[in-house]
Amino acid sequence: MPAKSEVSAQAASPRPWARGTMCKLLVLLVLATLLPLVAVQSIFLYRAWKLREDRELQANLTAAKALAGELKERLKGIVLQQNALAQAVAALPTQEADKLNFLLSFATSQSESVIAMHWADSQGIVVASSDDSTIGHSFADEPFLNAAAAGDIPVISNLMHGDTKTYFMLCTPIENDGYVIAEIDPRLVVPRGSRTTPLAESTMVLYDSDHRIAFCQSHPTIQWESQQVAHSWMLDAATRGSETAGIYHSDLSGQTVVAAFAPIAETGWVVEVSRSRRSAMAVMTESIQMAVIVSAASVCVSVAMAALISRYISRGFQHLQLQAEAIGKGRFETAAYAPRIAELKELAASFDEMAASLAVLERQRENDMRLLREAAESLRRSEEEFRALANVVPQLVWTASPEAQITYVNDRYAEYTGQTFRQPDDWQKVVHPDDVDETIVQVQQAMQKSSPFTIMHRLLRKDGAYRWHLSRAMPLCDNEGRAIKYFGTETDIHDVKEAQDRLQASEERIRLFIERAPAAIAVLDSQMRYILASRRWKTDFGLGETDLTGKSHYEVFPEITDEWRELHRRCLAGEVISRDEDKFVRSDGTVDWLRWEIRPWRTIEGEVGGMIIFGEVITARKRQREALLKAAKELARSNRELEQFAYVASHDLQEPLRIVVSYMDLLQRRHGAELSSEAKEFANFAIDGAKRMQALVQGLLTYSRVGRQAPKRECFNAGEAVDRVMANLKETIAESQADVSRGEMPSVSANRIQLEQVFGNLISNALKFRSPQRPCRIRIEGHKKGDMCEFSVADNGIGMEPSQAQRIFQIFQRLHTAAEYPGTGIGLSICKRIIDIHGGRIWVETAPDKGSTFRFTLASC
Repeated sequence: MPAKSEVSAQAASPRPWARGTMCKLLVLLVLATLLPLVAVQSIFLYRAWKLREDRELQANLTAAKALAGELKERLKGIVLQQNALAQAVAALPTQEADKLNFLLSFATSQSESVIAMHWADSQGIVVASSDDSTIGHSFADEPFLNAAAAGDIPVISNLMHGDTKTYFMLCTPIENDGYVIAEIDPRLVVPRGSRTTPLAESTMVLYDSDHRIAFCQSHPTIQWESQQVAHSWMLDAATRGSETAGIYHSDLSGQTVVAAFAPIAETGWVVEVSRSRRSAMAVMTESIQMAVIVSAASVCVSVAMAALISRYISRGFQHLQLQAEAIGKGRFETAAYAPRIAELKELAASFDEMAASLAVLERQRENDMRLLREAAESLRRSEEEFRALANVVPQLVWTASPEAQITYVNDRYAEYTGQTFRQPDDWQKVVHPDDVDETIVQVQQAMQKSSPFTIMHRLLRKDGAYRWHLSRAMPLCDNEGRAIKYFGTETDIHDVKEAQDRLQASEERIRLFIERAPAAIAVLDSQMRYILASRRWKTDFGLGETDLTGKSHYEVFPEITDEWRELHRRCLAGEVISRDEDKFVRSDGTVDWLRWEIRPWRTIEGEVGGMIIFGEVITARKRQREALLKAAKELARSNRELEQFAYVASHDLQEPLRIVVSYMDLLQRRHGAELSSEAKEFANFAIDGAKRMQALVQGLLTYSRVGRQAPKRECFNAGEAVDRVMANLKETIAESQADVSRGEMPSVSANRIQLEQVFGNLISNALKFRSPQRPCRIRIEGHKKGDMCEFSVADNGIGMEPSQAQRIFQIFQRLHTAAEYPGTGIGLSICKRIIDIHGGRIWVETAPDKGSTFRFTLASC
């Protein structure tokens, strides 16, 4: 062991590398503290620099927009002056050239921006000008003149160049096909004053649509006017009408500038306001330079102070270093020679304990590492087996953390959805948006309780289709019952769910149909318990609003006989039984008549699951039918008596009338010479009255026979009936000199004779009620409309008041006296009765002295 003086000597002369290490550590500590501050300061300076640039760009853009607005207003003023001059020129005769020249010269002198003014004819040739040298010059090929002629509006040209001047043209068309053309100095158009250069050291440039400089407020020794600059994206965008701002290298100043471009509408010109970037950012540059100097000085001072402090502190650490080296070599007594001996003794004891503990910990670590490797290998094998199994099963398999973050999906899941699930909420992208919220709620509730869950939702297939899946998940819990992982599957149940939905909808429709059906229906199971019953069933059998579901049929109807029970057993055996009328005696003794049918219903397996009873209480109907049968018999007897009476009455009434007519006619023939004129008149009255009475009796007989029996119908073309009627009325038509015609007729299902009777009555009426003021014309037409045919008989006769249109179809209703128009007033009544019996409709469209059109409908074939 070294002597005490030896250790003290070593401690008295500390090693240089120990001090250097301490110094380096302190310097690194200082730099580690200062460098983040410097970095933060640099970020703030950079943001301040960008903010300054943005402000400069916005200021230039505001200035450019203001200048563009002023230029636009100035151009509007020139256009207004040109319009006024154009009107003045239009008012002067074109042959007065002197007046035109004077007017153009005067207008030129009144505008500081105009160099010269010309008046050109419709061919573009100058006929008058404030500059005599331009008279006779042709502008016919200039684009601005063609544009003004095509649009009939003022047009401003791009920048143009002469031998001694640069200018642009403003062309305004005149009403008498001429043009007023002004040469305008672009430098004089630019507004003067403080607004021309709104920012210090800024430059304003005016470009035409070809990027030629019309005006440039630049270095006084450089003449940029009329020169064309290179294209840039900002200038191109402004030429297309967009306001732009940015930083670029300017050919005008040879510097990088902060510039803004603003378009002038309707002209395609652009205003640029720019400023040297160095000048614009001068203040920020100075601030950054000062900050860099201050930061560098701070770092240097801090490093120097750290070196001084490390030199002072390192002596104590050198003593500790020497003591640690001695303890490491087992020379613990050397600690007695170090300063602060009490603390170092405690440190030595701690070193010994630490060494022993490290040896024990090393053995435990080696054992734990062995166990950990075995567990990792077992986990790896289990993981491989799980993945292999997960990729074999037909379901979509996944695992998730308790925070609902997907940690694994099998190949089938990834292939089905096309998703990678790298983010916590990626699984929500494949769930239908309408199902996401409900899924999240159920998953969170289950995971809070560490319980399994089953969810039904729609998943997005990679082809864009959503399909229903059943999601089942089981938790893997720790010893305290908290879930540490969830294992889940997704099973495609889309087809099954659609089938269930269709089945449920079908069952619901069946239930609603049965409950609301206007018939008494009951559905029972094989034990004769009620499954469904319609409202009519409860109403017909006096059950009120009782809920019959689950109740026995024999409990609801205790009066059911053994015969009915046997019928039920036969139906449950597969037989369908029905009766149209069946007597049913209730428990209170009342008797009802029923019409019923019972038939079995079968399960999916084909077995009888119960029966359906269709029942209807027909007691009232049976009584009504018996009453109707009795009334029908009575009516048949009455009809026979009436028919006999009509025959007898018609025969008995006509016989005296025939005798009256015969004897009155005989009286006139034999004793006509002896009779006075008055007696002859009375005899004629008697004969006419008897004949009218005969016609009435015949009409009544015909009317009573119509509808006595159902008409025998056949299918035929209605034109055949019309032709037969026209043939029968041939002489009457000829006497009336009437023009009767018909169009193409459809086929109808009717009684041929009765249809001829209808057409005969209608055509005869049209001939009878013809107008004496014009030739009679009658037109018969027919058209098929759906299942019916509509016919019309139109005439140009005397017509009638529309208010009488319904009255004329009533029996014996006449609008004229027999002296005016003979007839009985029964013909139209017979027509209406025939049409009614055939299930059709008849009506008339008429007006006084405008003729009438009778229309009726019949069933088509």
